[in-house]
Amino acid sequence: MNDFLNKEYNDNQLLNDTGSNYMKFVKGENKFRIMSSPITGWEWWETTKEGKRTPKRVRINEKIDISTLEDPDSIKRFWAMVVWNYSVSKVQILEITQKGIQKSLTSLSGDEDWGSPVDSYDVVVTRTGDGLETEYEVKPKPATKTIQEIADAIKGTSINLEALYDGEDPFVSTKEDPFEGPSN
Repeated sequence: MNDFLNKEYNDNQLLNDTGSNYMKFVKGENKFRIMSSPITGWEWWETTKEGKRTPKRVRINEKIDISTLEDPDSIKRFWAMVVWNYSVSKVQILEITQKGIQKSLTSLSGDEDWGSPVDSYDVVVTRTGDGLETEYEVKPKPATKTIQEIADAIKGTSINLEALYDGEDPFVSTKEDPFEGPSN
């Protein structure tokens, strides 16, 4: 290797915005530790009067008047949870709309050998392909105790996932029942 690129250069670092509060799956391996149970619901996108696209979310048991939606076919089931994203060493929110990933995590959670992934074991989601050819593979890692770096970052973190239903920022919301890290 020559000195053209810094030896720490990594395409995934460019795709994983270290300033973002939200984890996105990038090509390759995406390793994270789930730190909260997910909230679940339905999500779709709407265009505001200013032309900006914005997500709309409702709880899983709420009715949606699809006659009022721009694109009723765009409604997806979503999960949102607090995670530790290893690639950026940061607490973030991970939203999962991919049915296959949801199914794999549900299966792991119900398996007596794995159980709930919340603060128990790491998960790696490997993303390959682009567009309609995108595929995801979910692999659990052996159960381990949460490392001190994660415990320190989580301690005192206040994230109100419920704010997502109201279109608010879950990192600044003042509603009750915020996520405040595990009670070790």
